[in-house]
Amino acid sequence: MSTRTMGRRDFLRLSTTVAVGGVLAACAQPGAPTTEPVGEPAAPPAAPAAPAAPAGELRFTDPPLLAARISSGELPTVEERLPLDPQIVTPLERVGEYGGTLNVTTIRAEGYGDDTILMGCEGLFRTDTDGSSVAPNIAKAWEFSEDGKVFTIHFREGLKWSDGEPVTADDFMFAWEAVYLNTTITPSLGRWWKPGGETIKCEKVDDYTIKVTSVVPNPELLAWGGGPIRGDNAVLPKHALMQWHADYADEAELTAKAQMEGFERWDQLFNEKRRRIWGTQLNDACPTLGSHLIVERSSTRRTYIRNPYYWKVDTAGNQLPYFDEIIATIVSDKELVNTAILGGTVDIVIQEASMDNYPLYQENAEQGQYNVYAWKSVLGSDVIYQPALTYEGDTVLRDICRDVRFRKALSLAINRDEVNEVLYFGMGTPRQFTVIPQSMYFLPEFEQAYAEYDPDAANALLDEMGLEWDDNHEYRLRPDGQQLGWTIEMYQIETPKRETTELVVEYWRAIGCNVQFKEISGELTDQRYTGNLVEFGLWHGDKVTDVLFSVSPQFLVPYNVGWETVWGTEWARWYTSEGVDGEEPPEEIKNLYTWWEELKMAVDPAERVELGRNILRSQAENLWVIGVVGLTPKPVIVKKNIGNFLKEGLHGWDVVWTCYTHPESFFFEGGKSLIS
Repeated sequence: MSTRTMGRRDFLRLSTTVAVGGVLAACAQPGAPTTEPVGEPAAPPAAPAAPAAPAGELRFTDPPLLAARISSGELPTVEERLPLDPQIVTPLERVGEYGGTLNVTTIRAEGYGDDTILMGCEGLFRTDTDGSSVAPNIAKAWEFSEDGKVFTIHFREGLKWSDGEPVTADDFMFAWEAVYLNTTITPSLGRWWKPGGETIKCEKVDDYTIKVTSVVPNPELLAWGGGPIRGDNAVLPKHALMQWHADYADEAELTAKAQMEGFERWDQLFNEKRRRIWGTQLNDACPTLGSHLIVERSSTRRTYIRNPYYWKVDTAGNQLPYFDEIIATIVSDKELVNTAILGGTVDIVIQEASMDNYPLYQENAEQGQYNVYAWKSVLGSDVIYQPALTYEGDTVLRDICRDVRFRKALSLAINRDEVNEVLYFGMGTPRQFTVIPQSMYFLPEFEQAYAEYDPDAANALLDEMGLEWDDNHEYRLRPDGQQLGWTIEMYQIETPKRETTELVVEYWRAIGCNVQFKEISGELTDQRYTGNLVEFGLWHGDKVTDVLFSVSPQFLVPYNVGWETVWGTEWARWYTSEGVDGEEPPEEIKNLYTWWEELKMAVDPAERVELGRNILRSQAENLWVIGVVGLTPKPVIVKKNIGNFLKEGLHGWDVVWTCYTHPESFFFEGGKSLIS
């Protein structure tokens, strides 16, 4: 079956005829599977520990697929494999059925595909359903000291890696000491690990308890999204990885092994061995805590089978997951994903389904035996444009971009309503980049700042700056007499960056800016963004929920030197190096750093709100980055016989895509896929 791509005119024509009522309903606040125990919100520093799950009241059941391995003695019984207090997942609809192979497809050879995200991000904690708090996961409970300086984490006793070895506090300490504190692997720990100017202290209290101490109140430890506290690298299997680490093995021998495998140094080999969750390297060298284990890997296919030591059960005591197997077919482009959807040869599509093909998905739903749901993104803007305010390759252009009048003009020139109609059938929200409305930091004026379409006002601002038109009134001139223009470099991934940019470029050309754009690879994006080699960049505006805004506001505070941000690279380098490298920023940027540092230490909710709004107000007044349309629908494709699947969900990094929905509880009605 062939596929077709909808053009701009097609969208404008169909926008009045497509049935959007159900989609708008699907964008409501979702319900979701729940877990026991339930943790407290991250913001208060004295969050009480979650109670233990009533596992003693359950009789546990093995998946039928494991019966032969258990009877032969290869595997112990389910009671022996589970922790003393397994996490109990309350199914969304009902207790599911075992069996079946889940078929997915992806263009992502190196991760973030539906295979990896459907196996969950099993970190210490889990983002809750609305992105505003966290819940227990590997860690069953936690508590803060009264002063907010001591954070105690309690692990589940009897939790096991996929090879049957126990998970203990030693695995946390190994991750902390062997990776984060090891200067060969982590040359610079970063200021976020030094609240109050001193590195946090991690201590093992006993086999199942860790104590983390800071010299100042540090409530963000619970929500932190990038390091050892949350994330899939919070705990690492010491028993499996120590053989690859120079602190535990002979460095010369490790270096020789590394060179035999194509690396120069031992630490490069170690990092390869420890890669687990986000990508193809769910590898044999590193056991996992995820629901499935990889057993086959090639350039076109990844195959996973259930993890017999997975540590979650449903309310009836059945060990999860329900699916026996996951097969991911790797294809070269999204058109082949669409072919699989329309042809009915894929069970679930989340990451690669896009709004530009939404009518096509609906049109073929019955034939393909699938449902089309519109989840709601938790993006402040699907695309945010980033003038490189510290770009050194063209100081004239840089200085123009640093003038707030210029950034306001660019924002006012964008017809957000048209973008919303053309790309999202009017179901998104034209808005400036800021936090989502559910956030405690949100104010309507932040969302509305210079977000109206007013090309006359945009032109007036450029005139005021002295950016005159050429003699033929075709383009504007820079102070040096050259044509005003720049190139936007973009990596087309996750959101309609290309389609949005095609429209935005038209709007900016209409006010005299000769703007071009080009697509580059992810690898090149990393190199050029990090190297401050880009005139103008873009990304999608995430980290705008209450869980991540205060710990990772990279599009609002320039601290990140990396491939997502380019707007203040040299200021970020100055900040992260504590003034050794980069460019010293102006006072208004230093204010952002001050507010953020204070926010990270603030315990009082009212103080946190005030500090967070200071940061957001600065964005609204200065437009450090420029948003377009946010809170957009995200098409999700799911076969009609898959149960416990959210019809009204949230999508985005802030909720780690699907992880909060407990994909381990999805199941096939009848125990097998509709795909023959």
